[in-house]
Amino acid sequence: NEGDSCLHLLVQTLSKDESIVKELQKGFLGTTPPPFIDGKLEMIRIILSRGPDLYIANRKGDTALGAALRHKLDAVAELLYQADPNQVAGFMGGMGRGDTLLHKMASNGETHGLEWALRKINGGANACNSAQQTPLHLACSQGHMMVIMQLIEAGADVNFADRLGLTPLF
Repeated sequence: NEGDSCLHLLVQTLSKDESIVKELQKGFLGTTPPPFIDGKLEMIRIILSRGPDLYIANRKGDTALGAALRHKLDAVAELLYQADPNQVAGFMGGMGRGDTLLHKMASNGETHGLEWALRKINGGANACNSAQQTPLHLACSQGHMMVIMQLIEAGADVNFADRLGLTPLF
């Protein structure tokens, strides 16, 4: 256990079964999942009905939503998002920078999670953390070329200067 909440542990458990992962990657938007998957999602619904703190991060800095996206469990991510849509744009406190989920995904080079989060936030490609850095600043600093291209395609401003006056491409 790395400081994981019960939601973190459930996401971790679901991510270890390949047949479950395949089904959960589908997202089930507007459709009914198969019964064996719906039972897994029901466990998450029950936990969510008890009002857990969705902003708790484990030692890796992942919230349950971040962990679900890292494992490409879109159906789980959607349930977590519906419980509190603000968690996508809200600050997560990453390394004292006040990063959003978008910043975390960009910094880690997680294209799948970034794409998912960008669909949820209009203008998210230019979201700022407390250092006035956009996700593009972090993707560039880590050299994540696929994420850089993804953010530019989503409208990220390559000339946006952070608090120190540095642009993503400095």
